[in-house]
Amino acid sequence: MILQTTNQGLMALSLVILTVPLVLLMSGAEATPGPLPAFSCDTMLPSKNKAEPQKSGSPYLLRVPKAPVGSGSDVPVVLMGKDPTTTFTGFFVMAFEHDTGNLAGSFAQAPKTVDCEGSATAAQHAASTDKARVALTWACPPGFSGNVTFVATVVQRRDTFWTDIFSNQLVVV
Repeated sequence: MILQTTNQGLMALSLVILTVPLVLLMSGAEATPGPLPAFSCDTMLPSKNKAEPQKSGSPYLLRVPKAPVGSGSDVPVVLMGKDPTTTFTGFFVMAFEHDTGNLAGSFAQAPKTVDCEGSATAAQHAASTDKARVALTWACPPGFSGNVTFVATVVQRRDTFWTDIFSNQLVVV
């Protein structure tokens, strides 16, 4: 009798353990932050987000060196809030040749890289925790000269994000 009651109790507990996460998942609740949805290489939008980008000016900056850089060099790229207390949970950054609009170079250092028309041609967050600043390293292709513009999409919260955040032009000599 005690064994039967214990087995029934264990089965009931197992059912609760399996059911609660399923209910939370179906309700959209999150117990712990996880990665935000992947971004589309074509649109730079969060791929599963139905929300529209914010129409107001972005509270974020994408900084690159003001001085020209040499072909084949590693270039620091920093994404941050205009106000140091402004945080974000996700981002997607790509580099484009200014004259052609083609993707340029690759990211040598980033929380996560994405292959869009080449290896590591985009940088993305690895977790949806709050960040005030992210430092990336972009690898300029050897033999390349011209101007490069970095473009970012930044997610502040799941349904609040900005697109078309442009860096100043980076001059590569």
